[in-house]
Amino acid sequence: MTVELLGGRGEQLWPWPGRIFAVGPSHTFMDLANAINDAFSRWDRSHLSMFTLGDGGVITDEETGAEMAASSGGPVTTALDIAVAKVARILGPGSE
Repeated sequence: MTVELLGGRGEQLWPWPGRIFAVGPSHTFMDLANAINDAFSRWDRSHLSMFTLGDGGVITDEETGAEMAASSGGPVTTALDIAVAKVARILGPGSE
């Protein structure tokens, strides 16, 4: 899997720094978030980890998912739990 950092802290990056990750069938999105943090030297782990899928689905922690579902500002009805959702079950070849 290729991960590219498009920006952060209000800045857009070019060229996008990227990393290639090996993802097995037992890896969760939380495992992937931690690997991304390590690979990009993100030592401050107090930020939210959230993945938005190509179909608009969201993967985040349970509390944030519940807040998003309860808000009137977005189309999110349910979010998958980042701690249990398996990357290989949700993403296929060519997914973004």
